[in-house]
This record gives sequence, structure tokens and C-alpha cells, in this order.
Amino acid sequence: MKKYLAILLLLLIVVSCVKGPKEAVISGKILNFTDSIIYLRSKGITDTIKVKSNKFFEYKTIISKPELYTILFGRKGGYEIYINPGDSTKIDIDFKKMNLLPNFQGRVNEANYFIIEKRDIISKYIPDYKKTYS
Repeated sequence: MKKYLAILLLLLIVVSCVKGPKEAVISGKILNFTDSIIYLRSKGITDTIKVKSNKFFEYKTIISKPELYTILFGRKGGYEIYINPGDSTKIDIDFKKMNLLPNFQGRVNEANYFIIEKRDIISKYIPDYKKTYS
């Protein structure tokens, strides 16, 4: 009996340590935004997310490895969001204060701020395409 109990315990330990797909959540609040829909793109697939009347949105997905998503606000631009399996990331944006960074909350918020800073640095060094090709 002890032998079977030890085997069962060993199996439980192995199964509990296996990493697999986990739910990831991207949510947030969008202030001063007139549309009721935002878009979330990853790996060439775009999902539509409905913004509730209180300006809150939430998107849940199952992922097995870290992913980079792009959240799009129609023609008003967008942001890249990094998320790990099992994580929950919150982003708050005020469209009247677009010159300020959005507010990220979650375990990987520093990575998300870095992504935005990287985009700003690259845009300074890449010439304006209209000037280049006109």
C-alpha cells in the first residue's frame, strides 16, 4: 500500500510541475474615448473587444508562452503589450493626455514601459518616410 501511495504522490508532483497553457488577462479603462470597440492583434489575428459603458474592457485568452499583443484604438494609435501565461495585465489610458504614458499594472509592467520607450527612441532615429520618399 505504501508503495502505491508513493507512486501516486510522485505522479501528482510531476503532473503539477508540468507547464502548459494558462489563461492570460488584458484589461483596463479607457477615458475620453468615443468608440465602443478596440482591437487586439497578435500573430496576425485581430480580435474585437467591446468597451463597456463604464469605459472598462477585458480580454481573456489561453497562451502557452509569452506573447506580444498590439492593442489598437481605431485611428488613434495603439500600444504593444507583453504578457506571460497566467498573468493579468491592466492598462489605463486617457485620450486627453496621450502625451503621457499609459498606466500599466501587473507583473510585467516594466517590460511594457520598456516597449513604449523603445518605440519612442526608434521613432527619433528613423527618418520621416514622407520626407524620405517625396
